[in-house]
Amino acid sequence: MDVVIGRPVVVRAEHRVSTDDLVEDLRARHDHPKLPVWVRMLRSTGVEWRPWSAPLEETAGRAGVGVRSRAAYEASRDRAVTAARDALVEAGLGPGEVDVLVTTHTTSWTIPGLDVDLVGRLGLRPDVERIGLGTAACVGGGHALVHAVRALRGRPGGRALVVAAEDISMLYHPDSGPPTMRSVLYGALFGDAAGAVVVSAVEEAGVGDLVVEDVARRCRVCAWDASPDRTYCWATALVRSSSTAPTSSALSRTSRGRPKTPTTTRSWSPTTKPQVTTKI
Repeated sequence: MDVVIGRPVVVRAEHRVSTDDLVEDLRARHDHPKLPVWVRMLRSTGVEWRPWSAPLEETAGRAGVGVRSRAAYEASRDRAVTAARDALVEAGLGPGEVDVLVTTHTTSWTIPGLDVDLVGRLGLRPDVERIGLGTAACVGGGHALVHAVRALRGRPGGRALVVAAEDISMLYHPDSGPPTMRSVLYGALFGDAAGAVVVSAVEEAGVGDLVVEDVARRCRVCAWDASPDRTYCWATALVRSSSTAPTSSALSRTSRGRPKTPTTTRSWSPTTKPQVTTKI
């Protein structure tokens, strides 16, 4: 059985806020001695504009954590719904065909979380398996894919919907106190968007499919020695240890049907950086 990742869908916020606009706003509000240095750091990132859920004036004018969190969650939720629906259409699936829902959302603390909201708004089955990540932040998309793969192991024909949504513009609140390097960079560097993708457990990957690579020999984390017919380790999901040169990703596209399995492997330990190999 292979686990393949479909074509992702990304939905960006509708307002474009330029770096020049942010710099002008910061200078109008503050006369901090280190502000010129922070502005240079901001410009050196090369980011010319970022997608925000609301115009600069509206975002900066929100007072209080509660107000900012509610606005961030509502905007993230709406984009997540759009991205998820489009991802299902891209995969040719209906809401009732989703077996696992994995979500990641960190920028607003909301209970129930995004996973609960999406079940109702997308019309997913009541018995869909839900995995909601609330603290993964920047690596949320990667962690969500790991959980999706884990949930599909031993579930041939299963489908997982992975949804990530963040509203980082909520961190820009210049009137809450004296600026710091962190508040300037965090509040002005990132944007608002959502992404979704379908992960599927299929009997055999097709030509051009993006296949998850998760084989590990002798894992020193869980002390389990993989046998030829059991090549999955929960502790090192999505990581194959290899003595070959590392590739850029643990994901690869097949060239001719089912990919070949690399024959060169080595043991992995917590003190050795995991390497990955590409299915060919």
